[in-house]
Amino acid sequence: MVAGIVNVLVAAVGLVGIIGGVTIMTGAYNVAATEPHYPITVSLFAAARDRAIAVRAKGITPPADWPERIDLNKGFRSYHEMCVVCHAAPGLNDSVVRKGLNPEPPKLTEDRVQQRSDTELFWIIKYGIKMSGMPAFGPTHTEEEIWEVTAFLRQLDEMQPPDYKDLMEQSELSSLIDASSHDHPSKGSH
Repeated sequence: MVAGIVNVLVAAVGLVGIIGGVTIMTGAYNVAATEPHYPITVSLFAAARDRAIAVRAKGITPPADWPERIDLNKGFRSYHEMCVVCHAAPGLNDSVVRKGLNPEPPKLTEDRVQQRSDTELFWIIKYGIKMSGMPAFGPTHTEEEIWEVTAFLRQLDEMQPPDYKDLMEQSELSSLIDASSHDHPSKGSH
């Protein structure tokens, strides 16, 4: 009985391997960012992503007196420079980069983001997420800077477009080109 079950499992794994190999070798799976993922791909990746983040974030402890001691203006500045191009901001149009990403990055005001723990958000910012377009900022930013962005994300949920514009003006970022305002000529025009 056990030998029969083992043989069935070995055959099933072998069949999956053959189908996977044929799919890869023939190029049958379209990797173009303009094509949506299959629903099963989205579900499997989301489950693996969410579980991996939850497990790894459990070992992280926020700094003492967090978030009270965090400079939200620094968090805003980092958010505006690093995150807006993909995740947007209140009152700003989606950038051409955001429009071309697949999977589409979440707007960080969405419930699915805001429901994450502070340590999960910190982990995502620090380590990034493979095959999603989310870079790891840990190699280029200190933990304190990442906590500043995390604290700012908590404020973003309640922020209205005029509030974000005020922060841009206070931080002298309003003089910079808005990443969302970049336009291209229509196809075929020069």
